[in-house]
Amino acid sequence: MLVLFVLAAPAALASAPAAQVTADVGFSGWIVPDVWIPIRVEVTGEQAVEGTVEIQVGLAVHRHPLRVAAGGRQRVGLSAVIADPRRPLVVSVRDSTGSIVTQQRVPLARDRIVSGVVLALTAEAAGLEFLSGSPRRQAGAYLRERDLPDHWAAYEGVDLVVLRDVDERATSDRQRRALREWVAQGGRLLVTGERLLRQRLPWLADLLPAEVTPLPATAPAPFPGLGPQSIAVLRPKPGATRVPSAGVPLVVSRAYGRGVVTAWAFDAFAPSVRAWSGRVALWQQVLPSARLQPVARPSLTEVVPTTRTLSGIAQTQIVVLAILYVLAVRVVLRRFAARPGRWPSLAAVVLVFTLALYATAAGARRAASALVQMSVLESTGAADLARVTTYVALLQPYGGSYMLTPPEDSLLRPLTPLHYTASADGSISGMTEPGVFFFETVRMISLPVTGTAASTTTGIEFAYENRTGGVVSAPAVYLNGQSQSLPDISARLTATLAPGAWMPADRNAATGDFARDARAWITARLDGYNTPAIIGYKTLWLLGEVRDARVAVHLQGAGDQRRLDLLLSPITVTGGR
Repeated sequence: MLVLFVLAAPAALASAPAAQVTADVGFSGWIVPDVWIPIRVEVTGEQAVEGTVEIQVGLAVHRHPLRVAAGGRQRVGLSAVIADPRRPLVVSVRDSTGSIVTQQRVPLARDRIVSGVVLALTAEAAGLEFLSGSPRRQAGAYLRERDLPDHWAAYEGVDLVVLRDVDERATSDRQRRALREWVAQGGRLLVTGERLLRQRLPWLADLLPAEVTPLPATAPAPFPGLGPQSIAVLRPKPGATRVPSAGVPLVVSRAYGRGVVTAWAFDAFAPSVRAWSGRVALWQQVLPSARLQPVARPSLTEVVPTTRTLSGIAQTQIVVLAILYVLAVRVVLRRFAARPGRWPSLAAVVLVFTLALYATAAGARRAASALVQMSVLESTGAADLARVTTYVALLQPYGGSYMLTPPEDSLLRPLTPLHYTASADGSISGMTEPGVFFFETVRMISLPVTGTAASTTTGIEFAYENRTGGVVSAPAVYLNGQSQSLPDISARLTATLAPGAWMPADRNAATGDFARDARAWITARLDGYNTPAIIGYKTLWLLGEVRDARVAVHLQGAGDQRRLDLLLSPITVTGGR
């Protein structure tokens, strides 16, 4: 037996995988299809491995560099869109030669597919049980700091984030920024719990709707039947709403950009609160009926041009070559027509021009691959942040390879079904058949623009400040299906929007004019846009053209591309009726 053991040991060692793989998809396994969600893969090295880890999600292969020492671990995090949850994820670890070291299929359970998730950052995984059987098919997920997304778009399937127990040392700057950016562009945040309310975290102070002070000795009970559960005193900041409206507030909410932040002066996960029969109604006050969507949507690609004429240089080259060819052949025929051996001279001329025309045609074919892109910069009104959605049309009249590089800290995905490879730097590449292919990229940028509008007896007093250093060209304001044009805004503009100056807004998005059609599409969407109550009883929208190199997507090997950048700012109209 000892001899057999010694002989079998090398074979057993050889068959053992060099690395072990574990994968966590979504939030605690809950998956919202067709939106960005986080995927985390951890590779544990049984032996030292240096190469790549590939995560296949549907038609996409996400590739990240890997370097794991024997006994070490490496965690790879990414954001991806799962369009078809029936397809399992495939995680492959490859060495430096490209050989597969280990591979694992990660099936996605159908009973873990939901329409929305409520995230709770709490050390105690209890308190969200009431979500089971939700008519909106919502699920509760309990996380720790390391599982928080580091990109705001990974929260797209999240209805509410609840912060209770937060160890600031366990969170990164990217995670804190991602949460702030998500709230600014429409997310919902609830802050509760004694530990968090009393920590006074600097990054959270600006988000909180109230100043938090210690609890006095004689504090009222928050709700009948709950007992003395208050853990802090909330002093509402300007513009915040409070419950109750008089006395010491127990619930305070305030808008942060287009999102809402709520603070409870009691612990939402305390045993007495979890046992309270009225807790569901309390939670319903902070759970949105629907997630706020950006104005820019994928159907905006309908107005993006999908044809491109031959460049002027290529057309000029062809015309010049054609003229020179006719002249050269004419000279050869006149001079050598009557001489013996004239045909080699004519053949040489034809060959030279054939090669020149072929080279010109090949260059024109390479130049035919092009990008047409349109970006909508939606100002949030918080911390000078703007959400940028860019729609790209990749024109591939002859097909072939491509590589698209998005702006820094953005997420890029194809809207047309395509097999592609996504690199760690955000670029994607692949091969296409001849045709037009659409892509979408999202990111947040700093955009220091602010506007005010006040209703008076003479009209709306409008003021807009542009601190970007650029110019807002051809701006117009829209309100209830009406519009007024304004002069270009370089720094600051004040104007009175008189009642008689409003005109019906242009909604014809089929004129063939790229800029006009895009503006008409956006104007038509503003008519039915579900503006939340936090923005105001009515919203004025400013729409204008800008030029911002930070939002451009680049196609490898291509020169200048056709671009249109539109700035959209929602502005609350105060006063009047």
